[in-house]
Amino acid sequence: MASHKIFDTINLTFIDSDGGALRKKFHVWQALIFDKSNGKLNFYNDYISNSLEVYITSFKNTKSFSKVIFTEIYPVLISDVSYDRSFTNQLVEFQVSF
Repeated sequence: MASHKIFDTINLTFIDSDGGALRKKFHVWQALIFDKSNGKLNFYNDYISNSLEVYITSFKNTKSFSKVIFTEIYPVLISDVSYDRSFTNQLVEFQVSF
């Protein structure tokens, strides 16, 4: 007997500034899944997003090509980003699995 729906993983690539504000937001969101103080998972409704809008754009043209809306989504895995001393004022590419 099935107890919940099972969906394939969605992998999305995001572009962020070297300050990493967008990536940090994904980490904060991901931290809502697990309560470190008691070692338990939080309630599903506490960490899912009812709607995540992703805009597909081009570096040549700042206008969006299209918009995709995901429902009942949450970040499962956020990829690492390697930095070194020469890395300043550059865009960072990272992946998030939902």
